[in-house]
Amino acid sequence: MQSLYDRMIAIEVDNNWLKEDEGYSKFVKKDLKKIISKIKSNESAKTVAFYCQKAIEYLEIRHLSYALIFFKKYGLINFVTQQAGFNAYCGISYNYKKDLSQKDILTAYEEELANIKRRKKASNKDKKISTQSIFERLDAYDTIEERQTHIRALENKYNESFRLTVQENEYNAYILDRENGLYKLLEEALYNYNCKKFILKYNPQEVNFNLLKQFCDKFGIEIKMLERGEVVSKDYLPNVKTIEDIRELFTYYFYELQRIEHFSKTKEKLWEEQNNFVASNSEWLEQKRMSR
Repeated sequence: MQSLYDRMIAIEVDNNWLKEDEGYSKFVKKDLKKIISKIKSNESAKTVAFYCQKAIEYLEIRHLSYALIFFKKYGLINFVTQQAGFNAYCGISYNYKKDLSQKDILTAYEEELANIKRRKKASNKDKKISTQSIFERLDAYDTIEERQTHIRALENKYNESFRLTVQENEYNAYILDRENGLYKLLEEALYNYNCKKFILKYNPQEVNFNLLKQFCDKFGIEIKMLERGEVVSKDYLPNVKTIEDIRELFTYYFYELQRIEHFSKTKEKLWEEQNNFVASNSEWLEQKRMSR
């Protein structure tokens, strides 16, 4: 096998190696976790970066190119070749994220895996839509006028769903889903609140972290990782510390709900639900705080 330096040179010379194709998606789903598992250091960022290099050192060139794409894409570490005389280990130099940690790499992996799964779902939806023939739908109509009327009816029916992006539809569904969406996550965090950390605990296979982060980013809510696992993951909101902070958090949720549901529920009804919910739970929180 060529040395890591030689494989890196080949990749740098030909930009076709650094493209996200179907093979990249398969690599992330099947091979990337094994590579990351070799990066066990929780020491300095420099040490973590060194172990990153050791983890990719013997990858064949195709998988090496995919690993380089991943590390660079999430701003973790950028590997480049260097000429002799730069004190570079084996001719390879790397620029890494400040305070790079093993957790940073795992978090990026989970995010990339979720992105690939979401793109796959969107692609499958597009394929289903593309197989529907408009001419087959029009077979039941005899005249040109009838067919044109039916086409306009179809446009009106599907116009809204086509206008929204797949991501917007997923996010809206996440807000609206009272059983498995954001509402349930916040509710469980509230009832398990220890008056120290507002912890969001969930199954990463059922909850899309990116949708949760989209909500937090939209309202300037800081979110930090506590634990990442195949069955249980935990994040917490460091700025949610008081009853008023929690009230404001649920206000943001009901604001989003109001924005999405404004055709089916009145503003007054939604704010009534919001006020009733946070008022009753604020009392419960106050009692719990006093009993500590």
